[in-house]
Amino acid sequence: MSQLLALSSAALYGIADFSGGLASRSMRSVGVAAWSQFLGVPLLILGALMIPFEDVDRVDVAYGALGGVFGIIGVIALYGALAAGTMSLVSPLTGVLTAVIPVVWGVTAGEAIIGRQWLGIALALVAVALIAANGGSTRLGSGVLVRALVASFGFAAFFIALDQTSEGAGMWPLVAGRAVSIPLALGVAAVMASGAFPQRRVLPTVAVAGNADVAANLAVLGALQTGPLGISVVLTSLYPAFTALAAVAVVRERPTVRQTFGIVLALAAAVLLVV
Repeated sequence: MSQLLALSSAALYGIADFSGGLASRSMRSVGVAAWSQFLGVPLLILGALMIPFEDVDRVDVAYGALGGVFGIIGVIALYGALAAGTMSLVSPLTGVLTAVIPVVWGVTAGEAIIGRQWLGIALALVAVALIAANGGSTRLGSGVLVRALVASFGFAAFFIALDQTSEGAGMWPLVAGRAVSIPLALGVAAVMASGAFPQRRVLPTVAVAGNADVAANLAVLGALQTGPLGISVVLTSLYPAFTALAAVAVVRERPTVRQTFGIVLALAAAVLLVV
């Protein structure tokens, strides 16, 4: 079940990142991040109330809040990088780095990973690298690269923090995280004079980004609370495949042969890690 939840979160994160990247081409990325976080609150509260929980202690709240800080840093940095027009490069790069850091952390902490799962992890990393290959001369500028690296470390720290919460806490650590991340994001947006409510033409895209992100967070927290950190995060890091599929379906991008092969490898990795 934890692997299926992680794979579901990958699909939802892919949709959220695609939508957030599109919206960030019409308004400042920090504004998209702030308002998408706000618009996802009703779904988050509904999920927290519907999913069973036994006891939420201060440690769960603290780690949830810490995860919220790292998470919003990652979202702002990622949306800014995606808005630069390098979506097919930025998304897989952050996916690889976001996966590697928690895997190293989990193995260091004593998590056991069997041979088949190591093969799945290797295929997943190769898959996101292939999906990043656009076959052209596009390169990441230094500013975009820095944002992508910041996003990777932010998301990795977000997953590691959530992994410290107890299963009995249910989804309430996410509520604690959002209670911190929304004021933080809106404050940054106000300082940068980009906190205006999204215009009508952009609002649906921002709302999709926010609610897909919340649904992904609910799924990944369930995966982390019931399964190993490394495998859960590697499965979640397959989201670039879903971002690429969304780009094909919505804006009619055409993946290269290498990207198509990468998507196939991503599916094979998912099978090895889930079965």
